[in-house]
Amino acid sequence: AEDRARGAGVSEGYFESGVSAVAAPVRDATGRVVASINATLFGGAKINDALVAEVKRAAAEISRALGHAEGEAAA
Repeated sequence: AEDRARGAGVSEGYFESGVSAVAAPVRDATGRVVASINATLFGGAKINDALVAEVKRAAAEISRALGHAEGEAAA
């Protein structure tokens, strides 16, 4: 629920100790999620708000290139 509200998935050491990741969905023209983009950090680095925002921005840019209108999600 937190990831959905944030608009990005965040994992800090959940899968493997010392590895953190943030991912955001890439949507097509219909609003359907067709891919994702992520950033992975190693060595115990922590995810911060700026990194989450940048990953979300990149996903939104790719989504726009695929014809997705901001704020539209698939039903």
